[in-house]
Amino acid sequence: MLSHIGHTYIAFTQPQRKDMIARRMISIPIMSLLIQELLISPLHRLARGDIEKLVGSGTGIHGATVHRRTQSLFSWFSWLADETGAFKVSKDAITLRP
Repeated sequence: MLSHIGHTYIAFTQPQRKDMIARRMISIPIMSLLIQELLISPLHRLARGDIEKLVGSGTGIHGATVHRRTQSLFSWFSWLADETGAFKVSKDAITLRP
């Protein structure tokens, strides 16, 4: 049984589905926080260590979980970069494209 969101998703075209996924991703609090940080950072860049600090602060997670969560965020930003061109993602940092 599909949820309302699931029904909406399957009714969409492929471009609409990508848009829906991107919008839901950036509405997740940690993703929103990272985008805010990228916007206000003088270099519009966040290093992996900076992201790990943000992930660890206020979440109550630590150790290997912070590393895994950070890796997931890098994967999500890589997908967003591919789909929107708004970010550049390297092994060590995420940068907001001009």
